[in-house]
Amino acid sequence: MVYQTRESFSKQSIFWGETMKKITLNVGGMHCGSCAMAVELVLKDKPGVKSAKVDYDAKKAEVEFDEAQVKVDDLKKEITKIGFTASE
Repeated sequence: MVYQTRESFSKQSIFWGETMKKITLNVGGMHCGSCAMAVELVLKDKPGVKSAKVDYDAKKAEVEFDEAQVKVDDLKKEITKIGFTASE
């Protein structure tokens, strides 16, 4: 079995045409940890999102995504659809 290191996988991603970007969004309206979990899940379900981590205390979402598949405005719309606000 062959395992790839994170570095070798990242280099391969460039050859696959991915245009990865990492952003931090401010998320408003969260009242508890379950709210943060809901935001994280909706972001992770969006095609093109590689990872999403939401910090309830900081009211921020860190998202890594492929710009060729999804735009920042699309991510913000997904958060807004479930009742929260999102800004850069």
